[in-house]
Amino acid sequence: MNPTLQKAIDRMPTILVKNAPSMIQRMLVAMKAMIAERGHQANASHGMLFLKVGEADLVREFGVVTAQVVDAVRQKIELRRGSPPSLKLEILGDGDAHPGDTFNTSDSCFSSLCNKAAAWGVIGCEAYDSAVFIKILEQTFEQSRMDRQASAELMPYARQALNTELCKLYGKLESVGVAALA
Repeated sequence: MNPTLQKAIDRMPTILVKNAPSMIQRMLVAMKAMIAERGHQANASHGMLFLKVGEADLVREFGVVTAQVVDAVRQKIELRRGSPPSLKLEILGDGDAHPGDTFNTSDSCFSSLCNKAAAWGVIGCEAYDSAVFIKILEQTFEQSRMDRQASAELMPYARQALNTELCKLYGKLESVGVAALA
């Protein structure tokens, strides 16, 4: 067993809630840069306006939704503590959680992390796949005061920014496990 990685996985709910505001702020910066890079298309202008006006609302809601979702994940992990690592959080809602290949890179990083965590005997890693974070992102936009048109225009940018953040998160967790073995 890799106790260092297990400790990091066990602390994930606290870490994610604490870092949720900075995570969404980095995502918002990335979204603005992506929109600016693509130029001022009519739909990008509408979305950018709502992004600027609703930024504080998105940051607040991302923190609230993250706290709710990761608490549910934490409770499920605690209930399954004695079982082999096969926990998968079921996400309710309509639509495909992975349209296109937006999350291919983070899914690949996550798969690598889970394979190593399983080999090290770490329990609970599987609970933090991209579907959990996609649901947090979608609920954040739904609960914010963002209108549907702006949300629809901004979601592709938000998903790309989330993919980047998840790659960083999974990479950090994997490096914690590898460093502990060295």
